[in-house]
Amino acid sequence: MKNVNRVIILLITAFIGFSSTVYSQKKVEGENTLNKDRVYVVVEQMPVFPGGDMEMHKFISENLKYPVVSIEEAIISSASVRFVVSKTGEVKDVKGLRHADSALAKELARVIKLMPRWIPGKQKGENVDVYFTLPIHINLKK
Repeated sequence: MKNVNRVIILLITAFIGFSSTVYSQKKVEGENTLNKDRVYVVVEQMPVFPGGDMEMHKFISENLKYPVVSIEEAIISSASVRFVVSKTGEVKDVKGLRHADSALAKELARVIKLMPRWIPGKQKGENVDVYFTLPIHINLKK
């Protein structure tokens, strides 16, 4: 469908915390060490899509197939997807959060699963698993 040319995608990258704990620490002989099995919410160096935010937005806009049912039901849609960027940069555990359009949320999750490996997040110089939340807002031109 040629509606791709009619879609303006406004992506707002945000890091939304789901825990008041920034990172987990254990005392070992007077030093703080990382809990490498934990998925962090905020870290010293957050994960980055290869090429940065503009490349991520380009990847999503090139791969997103706006659902036909969404086109018929609304001109403006929004959804948020939460996923984990692993310590190896793999995107995993993709979940839709809140959404005004369930068809859009499913399509966005499909596109997120297609993403290449990211540059992983780091805490205290170590690669760690990090939650990443991506809200998306789509406005169709008439």
